[in-house]
Amino acid sequence: MGRKRAHSLQSECFAIKFAFCHSFSIFTCLFIQGVDEHKFHQFYIFLLIEEASDRIEMIYPDRFIKEPSKRTPHVLLEPGRMFMLGRSIPDNPGDFYRPIHTWITEYIKSNPEKTRIEMGFEYINTSSTKWIFVLLKELAGIPELHRIVSITWYYEQGDDDMLDLGYILRSLIECPFTLQEVEEMNDDVFHRILEGAV
Repeated sequence: MGRKRAHSLQSECFAIKFAFCHSFSIFTCLFIQGVDEHKFHQFYIFLLIEEASDRIEMIYPDRFIKEPSKRTPHVLLEPGRMFMLGRSIPDNPGDFYRPIHTWITEYIKSNPEKTRIEMGFEYINTSSTKWIFVLLKELAGIPELHRIVSITWYYEQGDDDMLDLGYILRSLIECPFTLQEVEEMNDDVFHRILEGAV
């Protein structure tokens, strides 16, 4: 489709959108615009593509960030890197982790290259742990996983529960998986990890 034709379609689509916004029927729109049925179908497909693009941009931004709170971890998702550190004891883990799962699902569809994943928790409840399992299961669908993905699991020195959880997670996914001990899981360590200083 040439640029002039695409521009013409966009202009006429705007007029049809305007008509729809004012509750006109399809036939009224066709009559007002003076277009035949075949041309209207072109407009309709154009609108569907435009709407789908808007949804994709909303669901899968290049960079997804959730700031930490007293009950939820710091999350940074971007092409090539996934970072999730802090405390995970939200009242409704589904509300917190579902957008993360959606982002990862869309990311996998983009055929990612090298991806570094860094995770670690000061505290994590059972429901959050189940969501971490779900996220790893989704990531396991990446083609050539062992070549593309590497995971580092941070745990506090002496925290055997988090160390054991790391071992369990490592058994669920076939890619390089490092268990990294740190002296203490706190904001200072999180920022150092985020900046690549650990």
